[in-house]
Amino acid sequence: MQKCKFLTVLACAALILVTGVGSCAFADNANPYFHYALGLIHDIYGKRDDAIEEYKKALEYDSDSPSIHTRLGADYINSGRMDEGILELKAAIGLDSENTAAHLILARLYLHLKKYEESEAEYKEVLRLSPGSIEALIFLADFYVLSERYEEAIPIYERIIEEKKDIPNVYFNLATIYIRLNRYDDAVVHLDKTLELEPGNIEAHLYKGVLHELKGEDEKAEGEYKKSFELKPLETSVYHRLGQIYYEMKMADKAIEQYRQLLQIEPMNLAGYRELGSIYLEENRHQEAVEVLEMAIKLKDTGDAYSYMLLGAAYEGAGRKEDAISSYEAASRINPEDDTPHFYLGALYEKVKDKKKAVEELKKVIQLNPLNANAYNYIGYMWAEDGENLDEAIELIKKALEIEPDNGAYIDSLGWAFYQKGMVDEALVQIEKAANLLKDDPVVRDHLGDIYSKKGLIEKALKEWERSLEIDPKQEKVREKIKSIKGDIYKNE
Repeated sequence: MQKCKFLTVLACAALILVTGVGSCAFADNANPYFHYALGLIHDIYGKRDDAIEEYKKALEYDSDSPSIHTRLGADYINSGRMDEGILELKAAIGLDSENTAAHLILARLYLHLKKYEESEAEYKEVLRLSPGSIEALIFLADFYVLSERYEEAIPIYERIIEEKKDIPNVYFNLATIYIRLNRYDDAVVHLDKTLELEPGNIEAHLYKGVLHELKGEDEKAEGEYKKSFELKPLETSVYHRLGQIYYEMKMADKAIEQYRQLLQIEPMNLAGYRELGSIYLEENRHQEAVEVLEMAIKLKDTGDAYSYMLLGAAYEGAGRKEDAISSYEAASRINPEDDTPHFYLGALYEKVKDKKKAVEELKKVIQLNPLNANAYNYIGYMWAEDGENLDEAIELIKKALEIEPDNGAYIDSLGWAFYQKGMVDEALVQIEKAANLLKDDPVVRDHLGDIYSKKGLIEKALKEWERSLEIDPKQEKVREKIKSIKGDIYKNE
C-alpha cells in the first residue's frame, strides 16, 4: 500500500511537469497522462517492462499521442523487441511527421540493424527538422566515407566544424579523406589540427609520418614515428596500425615490413599473422601467404575458423586444391552455422569440375542463409552454362533477383538461361539490361554478341565481341568467334 501511494505521489508530480497543470485532482486511472507519467517513473527506476505496460494503458485512453508512441517504441527497442519498436515509432511519425525524437531513435536503430539506406533517410529527416544536429551530421559524413562517397562527406564535415570546432575526430576523418583523394597538403593541415586538440592521437602521428615519407621528408617522418612510440613504448599495436596504414596507402612492401617487425617482437600475435597473410593473398604471393597462415593455425590450434578460411584461399591460389578443400571444411566444422565456408567449397568444387558436390555445398549455403542471393545465382548460372536443368536454373536466378533486383550479374545469368532454353527475345531484353548496368563486363558483352549473332545482327555481334576482347584480351573463345565471323564475311564478299 505504501509503495502504491509513493508511486501515485511521484506520478502526480510527473503529471504536473508533463501537462503543465498545477494540480493532481485529475490524476486518475482513466487519465492517459497519469499512466504516461507513471511509465516515465518506471523508466527512471529501470523497470522497463512496467513502463511498457503503463504506456500501453495510456494509449488505450489516447491512441493519438505521438509522445506516448515514441516512449513506448523506445522501450520496446531497449527491450530487444525491435519490430514492435519500429511500429510504434512509425505510428508516432504518422501522427507527427516532425517528431525529431522518433526519427532519431529510428535512425540509430536502423544503423544498429545495418539498414544503412533507411538510417541515412532518417538522419536526413532529423537534419531537415533540426539542421544543427551534430549526431546526424557526423553519421551522414561517416556513412558517406564508408560508402566511398568522399566528395559528399567533405562539406558535411566542414559544416560540423563550423558548428563545433573542438571535435578532433572530425578533423582526423577529413584528413583520411584527403589522403584517399591524394590531397596530401590538406591532409597534413587537418592532422595538425587533430593533434592540436588531441596531442596523444597516435594514429594522427602515424599518418603524418607516412605522408612525410611519401614527400621524401624522411627526418620529419622519423620524428612522427618516434612520437608514436613515445606515447606507447614497446607497444606492438603501433607496428600493427602502421602496417595497416601503409597498406591502405598502397605501400604493400612497407606494410609487410611492419608486420614482420611486429611478429619478431611478439611471435605469438595471431592478428599479425592473419593480416600479413591477407596482404600476401591480396598481392598474389600465395606461397608466402601459406607459410604465414599455417603459423596462425598452429598458434590457435584448431579453433580459428577465419584463419582456416584465409589458409584455404592461399592453398587455392597456390594450386593446392585438396588442401584448400580441407581448410574450408575445417572452418565449417568450427563454425557450422556460417554459410561462407560452404560457398567457397561450392565454388572450388565447380572449378575442379565436380558439379554434383558444388551444388550440394551451395544448397547448404541456401539452407543456412536463405537470403544469400549469390548462392541461388551460382547454381542457376552453372546449370545455364551447361544447358542443364534450365527451368530450375531460371527459378533459382529469379530468387536471387528477388533479393537483389538490380544486380547486373544476376540479370545476365537470367538472360543466359533464357538463351540456352531457346528464348532468344527474352534473353535479349535481360542481357541488354545487364549491359546497361555493367558496361565494362566482358562476359555480358560476350553474351550480348552471341544473342545478336543468333538474331542475325552480325555487325552488332562483332562490335560486342570486340568490346569484350578489349576489356579482357585473354578470351581465346571470343577471339575465335571474331575470326570466324570475319572469315565468313570475307568469303561472302
